[in-house]
Amino acid sequence: PSSPSPPSPSPSSPPVLAPPAFEEGAPVRPLEQLLSVLPPASKRFLPAPYRALVEEGSPVKRWYPEAFAEDQNFKRAPWEAIALIPFIDERGLRAAVAGLRCEEGLSEEEARRNAREGQNYLYRSRPPSAPAGPPVRSTLPGLFPDVPRAASEELPWRFPPERAPFAPALPRGCRRPAPGFPCLGWLRPGAELAPGPVNLFGFESRKPSLLLRMRPVAYPVERLAQHHFGAPGKGKGGQQKGKG
Repeated sequence: PSSPSPPSPSPSSPPVLAPPAFEEGAPVRPLEQLLSVLPPASKRFLPAPYRALVEEGSPVKRWYPEAFAEDQNFKRAPWEAIALIPFIDERGLRAAVAGLRCEEGLSEEEARRNAREGQNYLYRSRPPSAPAGPPVRSTLPGLFPDVPRAASEELPWRFPPERAPFAPALPRGCRRPAPGFPCLGWLRPGAELAPGPVNLFGFESRKPSLLLRMRPVAYPVERLAQHHFGAPGKGKGGQQKGKG
């Protein structure tokens, strides 16, 4: 039998989880990733054209302070403190890299290091009944032997050329759980941003947290019976019951 629909939320209660909206983009390049995590003292790990972004006169120098405050957040060791430094805006960083034309000053080896292209691979288990593939050569000969029959295989993998947009719905073939199943789709909790006893590494959170308030939900016995056993007078799956 078809699964019953979850109860409709109250008109006065806002939805807890709104359908997500994604904007398709691309990952940052390796050198942009380094710019996002390296402090100014480690700029020697960047190619020369990119070092200018963390030095005086850079349009994004504010993201790379030489001195900054720290929040111990009830911790004792200095290395446990939270560094209070600005967040780096990805679009602003990319605009600064393009504005200074950093990529044009890279050597051939540095440009290859900064490339984002490459072959992706999919690794999956090989069924025992599958034909044996080539042996896997040891990466440390003399310490570890070759693997004559690998239990997994490596396949080239590429992103599909066309991807369907994300839909917040159950995949085909999946069924909703029975009424009363403890999931957000059935319980329809309320949500609020408020102080609460949230434990963070042994201390209570000092800032508001997103709290879910569960509401008592009651379902008629007839509805539960129909979900599990089918319509009255029929067995599960809708088969008519009767005497042999």
